[in-house]
Amino acid sequence: MKECFTGNTDSDFQYRVQIPGEDRRRIAPREDLEIIREAGDFPEIIYEHDQHDENESWLHALGYQITGMDFNERITILMNIAIPMRGERSVVYKLTGFMKARATSQDRTQQYYHALSEWNRDINFIMKKFDDKWIKTHVKSIRKKLEQNGYHWIEDEEVKDQSA
Repeated sequence: MKECFTGNTDSDFQYRVQIPGEDRRRIAPREDLEIIREAGDFPEIIYEHDQHDENESWLHALGYQITGMDFNERITILMNIAIPMRGERSVVYKLTGFMKARATSQDRTQQYYHALSEWNRDINFIMKKFDDKWIKTHVKSIRKKLEQNGYHWIEDEEVKDQSA
């Protein structure tokens, strides 16, 4: 899917994403997204944003969110949009960052338990799909920090492979 993204920033754009260490970049011009849609590979659940929230993460800008989306919808975005564009390590790093930011105390861990569990589940899916030592090591170190604040990591569930 990467080859469909021309990087033509002169055209209208679908998403604006903050790339670490760089200025905001326009990603996925609408004309490119139409090519993907016509090929039948583009998930229908992607949202088009006319305005970009300055506080929005690049992952959310690509359509990923916990609220209002089920596991299958989130995995579709991760596997078809986020991972091809940014790579599995970057996605896992962002998801674990969300978890670390929410689980800073036992009270906050309880407050955000649902979101933490959903991010945990998404990370487990990615870990199962990509046998990457860096991801496993990173997740292991994050787990320790989360457990100190009362979050018990949910081990890999019987996750149905959505990309088969």
